[in-house]
Amino acid sequence: LPTGIFEVKRTLSKSSTPVLRSQPPGAISKTAAIVFTDIESSTVIWEAVREKMRDALADHNAIIRQCLIEWNGYEVKTIGDSFMAAFDCAEEAVKFALQAQTLLFTHSWDDSLKDISACCTQGGIWNGLRIRIGVHYGDATPELNPLTSRFDYHGQLVNMTARVEGCGAGGGIYVTQVVRDLLTDKDCYIRDLGGMSLKGISGGTIVYLILPHSLANRTPEIIDTMSKKKSAACSPVVTSPRRMWSLAKHEDRMLQTTQSASLVLMSMKSEETENDGQLSELLSTVCSLVEQSGGTVVAVTGTEVSLGWNLQHECASHVLEAVYFTSSLHTILCRTGSCWEGLVVTGVGTGPASYGAVGSAKTRFYVTLGPALQRCIAVMRLNHELGISASFACDEAAKVSLQFFSRPVGQINSASDTILVYQLDTRDNDPGESWGWSTSYASAFSNHEIETIRQHAGDDAVLRVVADLLQDSITSL
Repeated sequence: LPTGIFEVKRTLSKSSTPVLRSQPPGAISKTAAIVFTDIESSTVIWEAVREKMRDALADHNAIIRQCLIEWNGYEVKTIGDSFMAAFDCAEEAVKFALQAQTLLFTHSWDDSLKDISACCTQGGIWNGLRIRIGVHYGDATPELNPLTSRFDYHGQLVNMTARVEGCGAGGGIYVTQVVRDLLTDKDCYIRDLGGMSLKGISGGTIVYLILPHSLANRTPEIIDTMSKKKSAACSPVVTSPRRMWSLAKHEDRMLQTTQSASLVLMSMKSEETENDGQLSELLSTVCSLVEQSGGTVVAVTGTEVSLGWNLQHECASHVLEAVYFTSSLHTILCRTGSCWEGLVVTGVGTGPASYGAVGSAKTRFYVTLGPALQRCIAVMRLNHELGISASFACDEAAKVSLQFFSRPVGQINSASDTILVYQLDTRDNDPGESWGWSTSYASAFSNHEIETIRQHAGDDAVLRVVADLLQDSITSL
């Protein structure tokens, strides 16, 4: 992006007024991209360095307005330290946001700001004021405000943009699916944050994080900050299965059904690990991975954990996210030498599911029901029978398996279909030329060549059990 000609010096005259466009986007086309910006932790900064913040805010405003000029933006209004702007197209709105984040990072801020955690210089990716920028595109009709003689916007487009900006963390650009799809120039870092439950917006909203490539390393801290902002409704609920089912009969039910969701059941062999601190550390790792992949912690019951994707938050790639979570968890446990290595068993199942809160107004629990859960239970039963740590079963299991190091080990039979179950390789070492992880084995499994599998099983105890199960055909719901 051409940032050089708009570099803002600290000597910039505070009284200078950029020449902004006077005609609002959407006057003819009836569509526009709306942008909201907001400085993170501005109240804290004002309290800490009141006078310096005045200068910093003036520099911030000058940078935003210079970027608006560069990308033909229309300044709708400012509210405190927030800007609302409009653009003719989503492309210009995103490029404005990218340039604004770049210039704010490269700007020479007063040293007094660097002592405040909300705007300190850190790791070559943070410097000075941190702003959130939200972008959405849709139907828009500008209306003249007689008090300001400026055009304003109202309705769902504005509401959505404000919520998208509000769900983010400072230093990031947050856009909706429609904005992401309209981008023709994707020369920037884009991260799918999954479905978000936005206040006042029905259903889940897929949100993307966008950053200049030079600032892409902000992502982990941004996601961590966003996770802490999420509603307590997403927190694990500790209860018992019997209590859940009794509450499910209560009249006050709010279960929602989705035709396609991914669930993960996780079982921990706690008898060999009694330390509560170690259990808390494991659950913390699980919650962090779930948040990063756009999932939901449904319940924690003793040593059993249930997780879901495309339940509370919309997640178009829920199958891949659930399998990726499972693979990542076991990889972390293996490579960090965790005391839980080999003691955690996970199973992934997909299909229709009903999810929601049950109980009274004072006591509410989240439950999951449906075929997806049944498949999870069947997968977990197979895991224990085979003595393996992680596997998955989904409608397109063979296709998903190509993106992970895995092998077929069983099948789930129902009245309507048969779904393959794949074992995920959770070892840290490369199986190399092992026949059991080769395409030859996959072909033998597919063709039910039981004797071939037995002959090549060798020390692979899993394959011997797989051969027996194929022989008996007993793995079913």
